[in-house]
Amino acid sequence: MIALRECSCGATAYTQEDLELFCKQPECKYGRSNRCKKCQSIIASDSYKRNKHKSYPSSAERRREMKRLAVELKGGKCANCGIEYNGENAVIFDFHHLDPTQKDFSISNKRRLTDEVIAELNKCVLLCSNCHRMEHKA
Repeated sequence: MIALRECSCGATAYTQEDLELFCKQPECKYGRSNRCKKCQSIIASDSYKRNKHKSYPSSAERRREMKRLAVELKGGKCANCGIEYNGENAVIFDFHHLDPTQKDFSISNKRRLTDEVIAELNKCVLLCSNCHRMEHKA
């Protein structure tokens, strides 16, 4: 019997059903690559581990950058006491919704400064964490 696809690990497809073990690749014969899904997963994982420092910023770095941009967008100083953003203290600032009933989501849960996030920021004022706590005290 002639093999339709064969991976370097030994996985072989003799029938159309066997082809399900191989990665989809429309430009290849039978619409499948010569690499099985298991081998492709291992290769992709190894490649990510080797190269993640090059082009994949960490989630924490993306969040910090988004916060920095959002703080700058809101003017960079507390609307109550006037403490200013100095390039390193973005962590002390909070976004206070003026009307809590208009809050669609928490800005801190977002990773990128999209149009949706900017629209939500427009419903807020920038407060330092101390002023924000005072604003919410009951």
